[in-house]
Amino acid sequence: MEKISGFTPEQLGRMKLLDWFEPDDQRLAADAFRTVLENDEAQTELSVKTSSGQKRPYYFNGYKMMIEGCFYLVGVGLDISKHKQLEMALRESEERFRNLVEKMPFGISIVIEDRILYRNPAQEKNLGKLGHRVGLDDAPLPAEDLKRFLAACRYVQKNIMPVEDLEVRFYPYGKPREPHHLKWMHCSIHPIDYLSQKALLISMVDLTRMKELEQQVLIREKMASLGHVAAGIAHEIRNPLSGINVLLEGIRENFEEPDSAGEIKELLTATQQASDKIAGVIRKVLDFSKPSVAKMEPIDINAPVRDAIQMTDLTMRRSGVVIEQALTPQLPKFYGDHQLIEQVVLNLINNAVTAMEKTTSSNNVIVSSWQEGNLLFLSVSDCGPGVPEELKELIFTPFFTTSSKGSGIGLSFCQRVISDHGGNIAVGTSPQGGADFRICLPLEKRNLPR
Repeated sequence: MEKISGFTPEQLGRMKLLDWFEPDDQRLAADAFRTVLENDEAQTELSVKTSSGQKRPYYFNGYKMMIEGCFYLVGVGLDISKHKQLEMALRESEERFRNLVEKMPFGISIVIEDRILYRNPAQEKNLGKLGHRVGLDDAPLPAEDLKRFLAACRYVQKNIMPVEDLEVRFYPYGKPREPHHLKWMHCSIHPIDYLSQKALLISMVDLTRMKELEQQVLIREKMASLGHVAAGIAHEIRNPLSGINVLLEGIRENFEEPDSAGEIKELLTATQQASDKIAGVIRKVLDFSKPSVAKMEPIDINAPVRDAIQMTDLTMRRSGVVIEQALTPQLPKFYGDHQLIEQVVLNLINNAVTAMEKTTSSNNVIVSSWQEGNLLFLSVSDCGPGVPEELKELIFTPFFTTSSKGSGIGLSFCQRVISDHGGNIAVGTSPQGGADFRICLPLEKRNLPR
């Protein structure tokens, strides 16, 4: 007691028992003493007074003991100053955490053992109030989205690794599951310790308005593209139709002449050719709008590329074009359709040859393949004039063409095929200054969108 309180033995000897404690604790101390006398034992927390005026919190156990025929009160105190400091720090930390979370502009939920224990005001604004604890399995998501959401939560729980980028749809709690109530949410799921337990911190940002705007933009782009396609079809068909009308008029004028059978036959042949041209345009449109179903199987990417180069060999020699192969050997197989990939490479090589017809420098096409991580790359580059920056997005639009010989379907077809393979195609500038069409394909198996 001397060490704890800082009082001398003489000072302690003159002090009454309650004088050891702060005035606010003296009533509690007196109650504790009384409990010991009545029940033989008591516990309490009291602050011991020191000579310097400081307070030190202690946890006391009091016992009534008989020694040599007399009853004594024996008190044992444990200094809990550090414990109290930690308690206060924990409360302050929890308070700061709560204030921070409560004021967050995006939604936050805390989940322990698959039960949603807490949601901040922003989350309640997004998804409605919880009347009771709700399990993750009960979260109001469409079945497909719920499966992905639960799989992400299980992944975080098992691997103690966050999932940063997950988009799912939610129905607000308490509202009918109708399409106009559906909300798009961007979710991040992180593992945390909460109340000394393993928990999930799920943050959500409402993407509904952004998705609506995206849909509006997509509709406008589709309408613009539809208008462009319609104009392209009209342009491709108008000239043959005009020719047919002229030819039919010529047939009508020559029909009455007995000696004009040969001329009529020539006119009919020309009419048939114009009709075939219209049928060809319609066939291309149908092929583009409903391409053949891809037969996905593990293939070597270099195989269809070599087949395409072999098919164009004769044409290349006549045009004076040299094809250089820079194909990386023994690339891993990927899931693809040999025939469709071959058609894509054929299209790109033919486009390169057409682009280089007006150039006077060396005419060579470089076809390359290589691997980067889980991706395969194909490149077809030429020495032509290249693609102007303002046209790089337009060239993949159906019926858009800068060539008098082309229909504007080829690159659109290439983009459709590569998209069906889960990849993408883009155009850049080759080291020779021409166009460089680069294809990126995933190694893992993808489900086709159609």
